[in-house]
Amino acid sequence: ACQLACRAISRLVYQQPHGSRIYTDLVRLRVMTAFLFVLLKHHRNESFCRDVLCCVANCASYQPCAEAVMERGVNVICKAMDANIKSIEVVAQGCRCLGLLAGQAALKDAAERRAEAIISFACEQFSSKQETRRLLSDFLWAVFRQKGVPPQLIERLWNPSEPFQTPRAGSLSASNGEKREGKLREERRRMVQREDRRDESPERLRSRSPTDPRALARVSSHRTLRSPSMSPLPSFRDLK
Repeated sequence: ACQLACRAISRLVYQQPHGSRIYTDLVRLRVMTAFLFVLLKHHRNESFCRDVLCCVANCASYQPCAEAVMERGVNVICKAMDANIKSIEVVAQGCRCLGLLAGQAALKDAAERRAEAIISFACEQFSSKQETRRLLSDFLWAVFRQKGVPPQLIERLWNPSEPFQTPRAGSLSASNGEKREGKLREERRRMVQREDRRDESPERLRSRSPTDPRALARVSSHRTLRSPSMSPLPSFRDLK
């Protein structure tokens, strides 16, 4: 129930302006304390930690919510990250939380110091290659400093198919690709329309399938009335 509640709150605050009433209610109900309490109780559950840390970060994007977290809260977040050090998603969500909390002067030193130790340990556990460790370290520090990461997020930070890429960078490249494909499709559609207008002669229209309603309508518009005398069949006036 706690995990589902954290997911629901993450979606409620997603893309909401800081002037929204929901943030006022979150501060009034002291939800940050409740989140950290349940995180401490279930810190060994990887899936639970991911959802709670995501929810904490979304709420901490609002300064009054972040101010409600004390140094004990930083310790709880780091404990959950340590317990799931092999899960890059949990570590990344924890770095996102610490980065948002580091905006508070009272928590800046503690958050940066703990983040440095955890990121170094996570890179050692992830790979023995120096280059891979460096890439992972750059990725986690970018998440900590909120570079390429939106303040409110419900998507996953770590994508195994495209590692070391922050969500906003990936979404921007994807959106640019979609825009290019959309422009190409629009240009092709316009070219086809121009070709259709250019080649709409009666002979071409008659060569189309007779079941095409557009062709039938256009062919009928090009037909001319013929007198009975011009018809190949005899008219009724010729019959006696």
